Amino acid sequence: MPSPKERGVLMVKLQFPGWYKKYLQSPAWKTRRERIVMERESCEVCGDPEKLEVHHLSYEHLFNEPDEELLLVCEMCHETIHH
Repeated sequence: MPSPKERGVLMVKLQFPGWYKKYLQSPAWKTRRERIVMERESCEVCGDPEKLEVHHLSYEHLFNEPDEELLLVCEMCHETIHH
């Protein structure tokens, strides 16, 4: 049985097929991601400043999420969060 986080990701994919991927590739998201990386500078879990990604803590406000629903994490921590 999928975890609550896995169910959230699955729901996003089912409700917004293709849109989520397009959103993450959009100029608006890329600009926002760059701003978050510049402001927070390193992984908020382990402190690593390399290979940073922005993780959605919630999909409740997807496409209009407040910064508080976004977590800057390194690739390794992001992988751990999703598994």
